[in-house]
Amino acid sequence: MPNEHINSNNGLKIACGIDTLYYFIETNYEYLEFYDELNEKLTQIDWMPSGLVQMGDLGFYYLGDAKGFSYLSDINGFFRVGFKHKDKQKNLHNILIQLENSGIYTLGIRGCIDYVNASVLGRLTAGRHITRADINCFINYDFSQFSPNDFVTKKRKWRIISDEHGSTRRTETIYIGAGALRLRIYDKKLELKRSDEKQTRMYGYFLHHGFDLHEPISNVEFQIKREEFIKYDIKTLDDFLSSVDSLFKRFCEDISLRYVYRLTDSEIANGHKNRAKIVEAWQYMQDNFKISEFHGADRELIQRRKENEPKRAEDILGYKFEELESWAIKNSVLKKFKEFAPNFETKFAK
Repeated sequence: MPNEHINSNNGLKIACGIDTLYYFIETNYEYLEFYDELNEKLTQIDWMPSGLVQMGDLGFYYLGDAKGFSYLSDINGFFRVGFKHKDKQKNLHNILIQLENSGIYTLGIRGCIDYVNASVLGRLTAGRHITRADINCFINYDFSQFSPNDFVTKKRKWRIISDEHGSTRRTETIYIGAGALRLRIYDKKLELKRSDEKQTRMYGYFLHHGFDLHEPISNVEFQIKREEFIKYDIKTLDDFLSSVDSLFKRFCEDISLRYVYRLTDSEIANGHKNRAKIVEAWQYMQDNFKISEFHGADRELIQRRKENEPKRAEDILGYKFEELESWAIKNSVLKKFKEFAPNFETKFAK
């Protein structure tokens, strides 16, 4: 039986956004000349990890080739870009963009998109076509008490990942669905323990949105692919950005978390699980979901970074701490920030 430790909406905090974003970019007549120049630069790379490809004012790391694309990452680690070989994959657009978690939670989703546009890509681009996205909602609620049987949905596939400690077994991640639309719910704080850099960035994000970092924090995430977007006539990046809030609410209806255990065996056997009451936290997310941006990095610091172009990972991580610390001072949460990021400060602060 689930622990109904929150029986009302009092105390619930949410932070909503887009956690992953892939989109293709149409190109204009300049692309073929641009690709020839890029290909020449790639053939001259010394294949060392520190090797940079300069495009406009921005440096890129070359990541390798796959499926007819040459992939690079900008020096700040904010996005990856794939440039299509001019004689391959003729049914696809020429440029594929993947926004990185570090870019989304430093610049905000729209800030990160603007950052991509302001790079060398600006002179090459036309339309932008959505191909994959994860819409997510962080909430101070523990979903480990539930199982896939508590979800009312037409989807048949599900999977759970459990974390075992001695005689206790705790659900760490729940997957519902597969293919073009899948729900993933997981313990975000547990995931963040694996990365000092990501933990510091995300703790700043949570403090900004009023979370108590001593409480549980879960991520409720709908992973969406192009085939699902087509059902809602969503084709372009702008179509998607204008539909995010309504999509999340629709998916919460299609995959609904309810107190199924309160029903009789007969009601469940006869397919009446939808009579069960919706879990309060689920209803709260559905009713209140609205895209919320991160605070945005200090523009002065971003400009300084662009001018200095740090090459080493230690320099970049040190900058990220400086950026978050600056924000923490301005928002009067520096004490809390340092309480939850002492290891990061010691290791990377300059």
